[in-house]
Amino acid sequence: MSPTPQSEPFIRPYDPTTDDPAIEHIFRETCDEGVKSEPTCTIGYHIWALPYTRLCPETCFVLVSPYTPSALATSVGYILGTPSASHLASAWSSTYLPSLPSTLFPPPPPTSPIPSDKPTLSNPQSLTPSPTSPTTLLRTLHTPSHLLHPSHPSLVAEYPGHFHINVLPPYQGQGWGRELIETWMRAVSALGCRGAHLGMVEGNKAAEGFYGRLGFKRWREVMDGGQSGESGVQRGKGWGTVWLFRGVEGMGEGEERRGEGEEGRGEGGEGRGEEEEGE
Repeated sequence: MSPTPQSEPFIRPYDPTTDDPAIEHIFRETCDEGVKSEPTCTIGYHIWALPYTRLCPETCFVLVSPYTPSALATSVGYILGTPSASHLASAWSSTYLPSLPSTLFPPPPPTSPIPSDKPTLSNPQSLTPSPTSPTTLLRTLHTPSHLLHPSHPSLVAEYPGHFHINVLPPYQGQGWGRELIETWMRAVSALGCRGAHLGMVEGNKAAEGFYGRLGFKRWREVMDGGQSGESGVQRGKGWGTVWLFRGVEGMGEGEERRGEGEEGRGEGGEGRGEEEEGE
């Protein structure tokens, strides 16, 4: 029996048997320009997408395009998250990292890049490592404690959930980002999560405005040792991240209906150092 045709996109739980190729495609299409080249993009996918579907699939959701008798449905957006960053970090070390091929994702040197004339997945380098250099991203991949913000433990203690959200451009600006976030918030709330935090690229005013309308606020602490002098801001060489938080109880004032000026690009650029402590 054929499925009933859908008139508009819809949200459903992540399906590990069908959704992985589409999620990787969405990541590659929507990630920041700084991580679109290889091997950076592949490493980034293994930091900001794959660990969540592997370790906490029950709190991952996809936005699915409409389907008709002549076209199959496909995922066009996602929200991938965990109700507990500490549990994710533990499983990342014990389960996820051992599952990755060490020839493709080797631990980088502790302080200096690996010399090479031509970077590859197994031998990345950068003469001046940036937040999006393969060496820096490999260091993030092999340091799951970055999820815990060790210099600012109260952020994770008070708002332990964490997520990544991205929607393909044709489906942005229609309110699906908001609906993905609220779907995810309900799911983690049912698991006992009190609230969530996320990082977005500093300077993306549209994204910060979008999250503000959903009830997110900047974290109260200056997170870069005073370099920025701004609450919730963490700056490093060539990058800056704004850390936001929200309880699971709802969007609060200013709730917008679907289709009213939504910023649909998720965090506004994964791969710009938002997972780095960087202090």
